Amino acid sequence: IDRPDRPVSINFSPRQFRRHNFVARLVEEVQRAGVDPTRVQIEITETAIFDDADRAAETLYKLRQMGFRIALDDFGTGYSSLYNIRKFALDCLKIDRSFIEGMGRERESAAIVHSIISLGRALGIGVIAEGVETEAQVQALRLAGASHLQGFFFSHPVPAAIARTMAEARGLGGDPAAAPRVMAPSPGV
Repeated sequence: IDRPDRPVSINFSPRQFRRHNFVARLVEEVQRAGVDPTRVQIEITETAIFDDADRAAETLYKLRQMGFRIALDDFGTGYSSLYNIRKFALDCLKIDRSFIEGMGRERESAAIVHSIISLGRALGIGVIAEGVETEAQVQALRLAGASHLQGFFFSHPVPAAIARTMAEARGLGGDPAAAPRVMAPSPGV
């Protein structure tokens, strides 16, 4: 990470997340990179936290106490429960791409997407629609009230140097607060 002032999202597999030294190793790597933990969003899937909910809650609590942000990836495809959303004190829900893909042809997918966006707003947590690939999806998500979009419509994964150039061309510079609310996939994640 060559720009410690930029936000970073990191995906972890359930196996990585369950390691006994996960928090210590993550903190060590972030410190070595000189990155403020408040700039790091940890993205984990539902299966990573719901298989051993008590241990996961403890791990997430430690991470949040250190300033890390927590996003639940692929939301709605696993073991979601409203109780667990509250229990894990998440910062963000990422709507699984399968619901985004189905929005234009399945009433149920569109209803689920609208519901997740409303839920996030009501709970005061962020919601990211992932897997956005078409202009029609962008328009439907904007109408649904989505403020954060991610997917190939904006960019395919690119090397860090190209991502930096793209960000600077869009006027993002090093100030994450200047970032638009529409974003492309995080390169290298």
